[in-house]
Amino acid sequence: MWPLQLIISVFLLLPPSLLSAALNAKPGCLDRCGDLLIPYPFGVGPNCSYSPHFDINCDYSTDPPKAYLSIMKKQVIEFNQTYIRLKNPFMISACYGLSTDNQRSMTVNLSGTPYMLSNKNVLTVIGCDDMLLQYKGSSTIGGCSVFCADKSDAGFGDCHFNGCCHQAVGYGDEVRFLEAELIDLSRRSQRKKLLPCSYAFIQERTKRNETVFTYPLYYLNNSTALLNDDWASASRPPVVRLDWLVGTENCSRAMNSNTYACLDEKSVCADYYIC
Repeated sequence: MWPLQLIISVFLLLPPSLLSAALNAKPGCLDRCGDLLIPYPFGVGPNCSYSPHFDINCDYSTDPPKAYLSIMKKQVIEFNQTYIRLKNPFMISACYGLSTDNQRSMTVNLSGTPYMLSNKNVLTVIGCDDMLLQYKGSSTIGGCSVFCADKSDAGFGDCHFNGCCHQAVGYGDEVRFLEAELIDLSRRSQRKKLLPCSYAFIQERTKRNETVFTYPLYYLNNSTALLNDDWASASRPPVVRLDWLVGTENCSRAMNSNTYACLDEKSVCADYYIC
């Protein structure tokens, strides 16, 4: 029996070497926000994107201006022909015994959008005596645990158990829905003697697929330390990578529709096969 194949059209924009050399915005629309090129199907302003999912809000209150993906209100720092990269991660912030002790779980739901979490991302946990569990429906599909030997102002090292750990996202499959939860492994009396806060967030791996991540322990002192520092003292600010597709028809049909996304003469439409 032949395997079932699903054909999905992937509308590819310019290759990276040409992306900055051509104007990809719709006529009459802005082609950039600050220093960042905004290629179609993304767009700034009314009727400038392929759909509301690709609307970009350009915030001119900063210098240079910053581009935000409107449906998520997260800053875009890179547009690619198959993915975007977002600053400000999806995050759990759990400060046990403090007034902010109210967010120990996280749900990321991209269903119904053109986006999915890339398998280049990992779930990262920083903290003391916590377990991260990742769910798929009622099933637990993975997790990791973090422990601290003592309280010190030194940063942590290679993110293996000592105050930091990683959990893979997706295992090669597209991920449009993710649920995760932080579980306290210590007693509250022990928490008060060590560090009260722990965090879990989605983070892109580096280009070499390294998972090294260091941070100062004062991030765990209270609920505002990390927020005020905005990751500046960490080894690298967390960035989330989202893959994207435009449309579910094959290319031959899409070319004859009035919503065809490959408008630029150098753009490419390719059929994507999922077995």
